[in-house]
Amino acid sequence: MSGTGFRVASRRIQAEKSAKHIGVARIKLNMLEFPNSRSLDPKNVQRLKNLFRGQRGCKPGDLQNRIPAVVDEATLGEALNASGLTRVALLSPGLDYPRLDLPPVVRLECLRGQHRVQAAKETSGSADTYWVIDLFIAGL
Repeated sequence: MSGTGFRVASRRIQAEKSAKHIGVARIKLNMLEFPNSRSLDPKNVQRLKNLFRGQRGCKPGDLQNRIPAVVDEATLGEALNASGLTRVALLSPGLDYPRLDLPPVVRLECLRGQHRVQAAKETSGSADTYWVIDLFIAGL
């Protein structure tokens, strides 16, 4: 692909991401699934656990650590109602991300981050651990 073709494709992808991005929220780790991810690499999980325990710590809100996930309109509506939030709250800038509670039977389809989530689960030892998720609406 030529440099110009790459830039055009890159701009198109960025425009589509911007159109589908609906905000950011903290979501429980056990509500996340990775149906299209490769199998877990224990060495990578261990490497991340070491980072989380070390001086870098576990920083789920850092932009490079956030996990992208897809959610449909109906599920989003239920979760917002259950959490007492509006869509605007998901777009609020800052580091105090709102907590979004999903219906118990729902799992968010994450596009990447499986190793990070597994390492966080093993490091925290708590079922109530949250991660910061970039939410994208499904099927636009």
